[in-house]
Amino acid sequence: MITISLGNPIEVIVAIIFVIIAVAALVGTFSVAIAYVFSNVKERWPEYTTEKKRKVVANIVVTLSIIALLIVLASTKLH
Repeated sequence: MITISLGNPIEVIVAIIFVIIAVAALVGTFSVAIAYVFSNVKERWPEYTTEKKRKVVANIVVTLSIIALLIVLASTKLH
């Protein structure tokens, strides 16, 4: 495991910058994916039939449920 020395301010600054960049990349990845899906659905929504609209909404709900379940499982300590 890599550790940083709190006595060296350069290492601390580099570690903080790295964490900020990593979090920004993670948030950016999910933001782009959500924006892509939203823009596609919004653009094509008027063309969809009622059945297709139900399928689209159901797929989005299922996908978000799976993502939420994976987040819960990843944050829960298994014994």
